[in-house]
Amino acid sequence: MNAEPRLDPVAIAALAALNICGHPDLVTIVAAAFLKALPGYLVVLRQNVLAPDLKTLSRICHDLKSSSASVGAVVLAALCIEVEALVRSGATHAMASKLRRIVDEIEAVCPELEALLLSRRDGGHTVTAIAGAPEYEEAK
Repeated sequence: MNAEPRLDPVAIAALAALNICGHPDLVTIVAAAFLKALPGYLVVLRQNVLAPDLKTLSRICHDLKSSSASVGAVVLAALCIEVEALVRSGATHAMASKLRRIVDEIEAVCPELEALLLSRRDGGHTVTAIAGAPEYEEAK
């Protein structure tokens, strides 16, 4: 596993800059929603390693690219761009290795996102409840 940070602090700061005083913490909302969606992405990505479904991979990688970039997971976003290009070209020969790299990157990003959420909760930021994620309920 790579010891370098997987989240771009500039991207996180840019997202935090969109916060409006008195409103829920945007970084927390976006990061929690992203973390909640990752298990579903992982299932689909792992299913497609050996038998890629190009239409499904196009949709998944497009969604994952955008959401990962918004939380600062720039390496993950770049990998998704690469898979989107492979899908467009129909070049499935390199697909399995790229999908494995995406899975590995997701697994590297998750602990950092969890730490980010914890630090923002403990740092006094307003944290809103995310449906199905009681660990991120609003701080009292």
